Amino acid sequence: MITCAKCGQEHDHASKFCSICGTSLVKSCTNCGQDNSNSATFCSKCGSKLVGETHFCAANSNSGYIDRINTSSALFSMKGRMNRAKYFLLNYIISILVIIVGGEILESISTTLVWILLISVGIFQIFQTVKRLHDLDRPGKHYWLLLIPIYNIYLTLVLLFKRGTHGSNKYGQDPLQRKEAGFHI
Repeated sequence: MITCAKCGQEHDHASKFCSICGTSLVKSCTNCGQDNSNSATFCSKCGSKLVGETHFCAANSNSGYIDRINTSSALFSMKGRMNRAKYFLLNYIISILVIIVGGEILESISTTLVWILLISVGIFQIFQTVKRLHDLDRPGKHYWLLLIPIYNIYLTLVLLFKRGTHGSNKYGQDPLQRKEAGFHI
């Protein structure tokens, strides 16, 4: 049995996340992908030093997209997964805000503030894109593929329209999973 470090709930060895609080019960090896216990320092398969920390899944909330978006710690983190609807919604809201706020700043103050706004939004978009890539079971470094002409169009369409990995993957639980109902939407 594996005991959750956060809430003390016991789980079988096949569990990757606590069913009570959503805490990760395993550390994935960055070298070979092997799941190891959270207390392990080295991978049981390849012997590589395990890095990382226990993380919590913010997608356990069942009260809708706005409640899930509401947490700033989840928005400014590259950990976890983001489904395509939330990714599209955030991109849409940010685009509208940039058009409105950027236009007002450009007309009234200076282009320097517009650049600061655009850089801030760009950094925020990187966080969200990495989480969307995680939902597709791809590493965050695939973000740089968006800089390749023509391929960036394909990858953008994949980010917007391809359904994420069904069930848990090495980046966290399925953001579409409904805890109380036991099915996926």
